[in-house]
Amino acid sequence: MRRANGGIGNHVMQVGGQWGFEPGRDDLAELFRQMDAWILRIQSDTSSLTPRQVVAANRPVGLTDACWDATGLDRVKIEEELSYGGDGRCDELYPAYPTPRHVAGAPLANDIVSCHLRPLNRDDYRQPFIEREWAELQVVFANGVCDWDRGDASGAQHQGSWLSFGPSPVNRVN
Repeated sequence: MRRANGGIGNHVMQVGGQWGFEPGRDDLAELFRQMDAWILRIQSDTSSLTPRQVVAANRPVGLTDACWDATGLDRVKIEEELSYGGDGRCDELYPAYPTPRHVAGAPLANDIVSCHLRPLNRDDYRQPFIEREWAELQVVFANGVCDWDRGDASGAQHQGSWLSFGPSPVNRVN
């Protein structure tokens, strides 16, 4: 999101709450209240900011990335950004695990739809292969393996942020 949009002012992620509406388990209800306030503020904004700036500028101050630590007697809300491979308390409590594509070397952005291929190279692997294993790999990957450094082979491009989720025709991205 940062690379595609230049920022993450329109994104909030909260993990591990009590996802209900009843008292004591009303984290989801609070998120809906915050989201409603955010949308109402966006709708009433008459500034000359761009739509992206309006969204970021009107996010409620209390609506932040967060997680809940329920390891003790009391649940504690920790307001911090979660990140892949991060070292914050939320990252410890709710670690992100790699996908098979990431293990194979794909970028974290996961923005390569179809990769360019290159021949297998033993030097690319930390673990040495015995001849039988190497022969199996050559059969399985007869056409090669992804060369993530060459980018996307499909020609797919980022088409912009969704300005409308529809079905309204207002602000639809074509």
